[in-house]
Amino acid sequence: MEWISTSTAANGVIGRIGHRPAHRLSRRLLNTLRSWFLGGVRKSQAVYFVDINGHRYKRVVFGDSRQAEGVEAALRTVPIRQAFPRLVERHENEIWVEFISGRRPSLGNAADLAQLAQFFGRLYAQESRSCPLAETPWHEQLHTDLWFLGNSGVLTERRAVEIAEHADVIRPRTVWQGFDYVDPVAKNFVIADGELRAIDVESLQPGQLLATGIAKCRVHAPELDVERFIGEVIDAGAPDIRAQYAYTELCFLAGWTKRKLLAGKRHYVQAERFQGY
Repeated sequence: MEWISTSTAANGVIGRIGHRPAHRLSRRLLNTLRSWFLGGVRKSQAVYFVDINGHRYKRVVFGDSRQAEGVEAALRTVPIRQAFPRLVERHENEIWVEFISGRRPSLGNAADLAQLAQFFGRLYAQESRSCPLAETPWHEQLHTDLWFLGNSGVLTERRAVEIAEHADVIRPRTVWQGFDYVDPVAKNFVIADGELRAIDVESLQPGQLLATGIAKCRVHAPELDVERFIGEVIDAGAPDIRAQYAYTELCFLAGWTKRKLLAGKRHYVQAERFQGY
């Protein structure tokens, strides 16, 4: 652990600041080597745990200040602030938030799954709006992502065209957009004092196709009964997103697969994920 000494205050000694990377050295080296040897893109951010006077905080350093400003704005305007860590400070390209300890939830646990449905329902319930799909960038981006996957060999060019044509058929006229939690894997949540808390602040994104986060859940939990889960999300206050789910899932899969390929994470890149489209 790297220690930073501090000065003495009038009423006593300010506690020393303990500062260490949140991710293991092996993971940091792997990300660097993957970028060097596979030529892939990688996240520019670094995450640290900081201990001050017996309390722990999370420090996220982004590649530029604009990213940090976006996270700050999202944390200040999200309709369910209590579900996220408290924002301590945004300084240039850094975000400091409280550290929340707790156990990791499991989608195989009925109570945890119910809390996740409540989380999405409350998140989607406010600050969401319906708009014509034609006024959004989603459909053009979907076609671009499928074209790229066809060019790169993830899909055959013929299959990419077939999926794009199917997308034209299933696209809804209007879509719901708003805040979504785009990386809802188990490690990005904790159960603290009986409540589900989302701790990966950069995964909170405004202006998303609603149900993008649910589509990501399905990647890691294909056994999820998505129709039932979405029903519980709607019961928890979300607008009716059932009509756009299949389209949203396809948009997510195309974009997510593209990003995994660009990052050199080829074990995630599977054409079979597009079966049914």
